[in-house]
Amino acid sequence: MSKYTTGSWEADLGTGAIFQQGQYVSLAHVSINAESPKEGEANARLIAAAPELLEVLQRFANGMEIGLTHSWLSSVAEEAKAAIAKALGNEVPS
Repeated sequence: MSKYTTGSWEADLGTGAIFQQGQYVSLAHVSINAESPKEGEANARLIAAAPELLEVLQRFANGMEIGLTHSWLSSVAEEAKAAIAKALGNEVPS
């Protein structure tokens, strides 16, 4: 059982609120100030991507322990690229 709010998280870059997708109860808040708004927005995106980053890293680590196939590894790599793109605020590859 996880000790954090599961599911996909989103960041409201206007307010710095981090919330579970489809829910509007704030899980966390990042300061986005006038002096460094880009840094605050980047921090918010990184926090919002945390569940996906953790999930794909856990799948990778577990798969490596049991020696899964190249095709499985390719699939996990695509999931990792999508989570990284979300964290960086880039378009998620399809």
